[in-house]
Amino acid sequence: MLADSRKSMVLSGVPTAALVLAGSCSVTTRKQIECWQQSGRPRIHIDVLNLLHNEPREKERLLGFMWDHTGEDLLIDSSEDIESVRTYQTDAYDVSERIERVMRTLAVQGHKMGIRRMIVAGGETSGAVTSALGYSIYRIGQCIAPGVPVMSPLEAPDVRLVLKSGNFGQDDFFLRALRETGWNTDDTE
Repeated sequence: MLADSRKSMVLSGVPTAALVLAGSCSVTTRKQIECWQQSGRPRIHIDVLNLLHNEPREKERLLGFMWDHTGEDLLIDSSEDIESVRTYQTDAYDVSERIERVMRTLAVQGHKMGIRRMIVAGGETSGAVTSALGYSIYRIGQCIAPGVPVMSPLEAPDVRLVLKSGNFGQDDFFLRALRETGWNTDDTE
């Protein structure tokens, strides 16, 4: 009986669009974003310079993208290659804080829009999103990659969260996460 209670459960999918928020700049996450883009799904990149110079305008642009793609699986990322990241590092803390702040806003707005599937890449981004959503206790479901399970908050059993550090998962990780969290798994093959 103890062994059975330790097994993860398979969490069924939920019938909503998914929001992928990628704050990691790891090579792995950038490959996952590239795979997403090749699938033809909507993606928008956070313009870090715009975020630094006019945060409200950048948030408005990103939220507009979410509204324009209501009902679709979409990805919003701040991932950059190492050379690009270096250009913003004059005040790295400020850049990171602003990115986390915008990711929190996007997660909360996504939830208000009815999105119940969120896939988050990046340790700090995952922390920002879970803090913003206010969930604290989770059911742990099936793994999408080693160490990366589907989770469902006890406070909101209709929500599916997938949280990963940047270097976790296969190149098609985001697409696998769509299959594991979605209602109709046929459309992500």
